Amino acid sequence: MVWRRNKTFQMQDRRSPSRRVAGHNETFSLELQGLSSPRAVRSLLEVQKRINPDVFFLSETHLDKAKADNVRRRAGFDHLIIHESDGRSGGLLLLLKEEVNIRFQAVTQNYIDVVIEENGGWRFTGVYGEPDWRHKARTWEVIRSFSPSEQAIYWSPHKGPL
Repeated sequence: MVWRRNKTFQMQDRRSPSRRVAGHNETFSLELQGLSSPRAVRSLLEVQKRINPDVFFLSETHLDKAKADNVRRRAGFDHLIIHESDGRSGGLLLLLKEEVNIRFQAVTQNYIDVVIEENGGWRFTGVYGEPDWRHKARTWEVIRSFSPSEQAIYWSPHKGPL
């Protein structure tokens, strides 16, 4: 998932050429198959070059801290928040530009939660749901546990805002 502030962008989805992703101060998501492969890193760098997001959330990265820092540097980001992969699966990564002021909330194996201190502050939570369908309810329990006093938009990469 990426976020760009006050900039208009448009990108064509390679898997569905008729589908365009556009936004202004919005988010969108895409899938990369583990950042341990050179092909996935090239795709990430292409998105970075075309859209130049301020915040980039990645899940199922398969990265440790050293490799994540290399990706951060190559993609032109200044900061990162990571939940390292166990080596075979998992791993979350939030890449941030210097000018993005955040208030760190939490990081677990299933989400990275920050507040972006802009326009009065708004929550940015990148969630990677339970991979086992029998435990999907746990993901919704976590989402519901976030403070109800804060505005929340639940985002599905396949359906958009929920």
